[in-house]
Amino acid sequence: MKNMVYILGLLFLSIMVSWKDIKYRKIPNPLVIFTLLFTSLLSISLGYFTQTVGIAVLVLIAAMLLWRKGFIGGGDIKLLAVFVVGVAPQYQILVLLLLTCATFAQLVVVLIFCRSRCHGLSLDKGIPLGIPISFSYWLGCLLSVLSA
Repeated sequence: MKNMVYILGLLFLSIMVSWKDIKYRKIPNPLVIFTLLFTSLLSISLGYFTQTVGIAVLVLIAAMLLWRKGFIGGGDIKLLAVFVVGVAPQYQILVLLLLTCATFAQLVVVLIFCRSRCHGLSLDKGIPLGIPISFSYWLGCLLSVLSA
């Protein structure tokens, strides 16, 4: 039951992250910190905290390389690393594939929308990656709870 409270909290945080990322193109640190709190409690409750923290550190290092090249924003890498903590190790690759598909789908939608509405393509700020990150990893957290 308490794990479902964590899942509902993460769903609320995912919605807030998405809204802030769409509206302001920033992911506020307090939302990232609360997400870390909920994913940590979830992974401790399910018994895989130490494993996923190691994975999160590796993800953070790899994502920082992408950030330095300008491919991803700083808030996105923090959110990604924080959500990794909540997903059981056996589902990490599956969720990463889901994230890749969701990001590609979002890019296609944004490209179509910009072509039809923006009279020219303007993706200077990139796309709000908080949306596919939060919902892909939220589904991974849910899968982790349901399979426990």
